[in-house]
Amino acid sequence: MSLPIKYLDSSIIVSYALGPTDRFYTHAKQIIENDILKKQTIGLVSMLTLLECIDVIRYRIAERTSKAFLDSMDENARTPYIKTECDRKIKNLINVLTQMENQGHVMFADFTPLDLKQIMTDVYDYSKAYFGMITKYLRCKICRSLFEHYTYKGLGWIDLLHAFLALELFADGVITADKSFGDILSDSRFARLQITII
Repeated sequence: MSLPIKYLDSSIIVSYALGPTDRFYTHAKQIIENDILKKQTIGLVSMLTLLECIDVIRYRIAERTSKAFLDSMDENARTPYIKTECDRKIKNLINVLTQMENQGHVMFADFTPLDLKQIMTDVYDYSKAYFGMITKYLRCKICRSLFEHYTYKGLGWIDLLHAFLALELFADGVITADKSFGDILSDSRFARLQITII
């Protein structure tokens, strides 16, 4: 019996790469180290996921580095410091994923046989009828102080593209930390994908 192939959303890879300071790290670590490295499943990593990971790592490191520490630095030193930290994390991530691919734990998706134009059309058509939710919050999501505001929560184009790529790449499922993927659970087009939201 062949192992199930699960498309890994960038949220899983980024959480694992950033380590224990990330709120989804424990679950991401369990998926990577228990499911994938112990050969319970094969992780499928697309170029889109890798590109998204690089962007998210840059944002997270910049946002989560201690403000007091950055304030203590000379203005000309801040950007090189953050860049060095980002480059180190990204290089380590690429090395880990390449090693995992060489050992058969993950596969890098081959887009050659895919009709990317059709996939983009599918994403566009789906997005015309899809809209997430507008939710009211009473506190700032960063500092937690009182701050009444509204925000949009839903699948973006890149998330939809991940879902359609998983289908076209014949993945058995998608693993993500993005709760908005729950919006497609009842859609018959994605019925054959087991969507795991950590």
